[in-house]
Amino acid sequence: MAFNIDKTPIDNFERQMLKEIIFNQTREINAAWSVKVTCPCGKGLSVLLAIKCLQCSVFFCPDCAQRHFQVEDITAQ
Repeated sequence: MAFNIDKTPIDNFERQMLKEIIFNQTREINAAWSVKVTCPCGKGLSVLLAIKCLQCSVFFCPDCAQRHFQVEDITAQ
C-alpha cells in the first residue's frame, strides 16, 4: 500500500509508513552532505550548499553565485 499524500496519517499503520519515509529521506540527505563540488573560485563545498545556475549548469559557492547572478545587496543603501 502506498502512502497517501493527500491526507494526514490517522492510524498506526499510516504513521509507521510516514516514519519510514522520513527515516529514508533523512538517510539520503545525510549521505548527500558528503557529496562535494568545487566552485570555479576553487572553494569546495557540499552540493547541498552550492547554488546551481539553471542556464549554464555550473555550481557556485554563495559568494560567486551572488556575482554570477549579479544580485545586489538589498541592505546596502
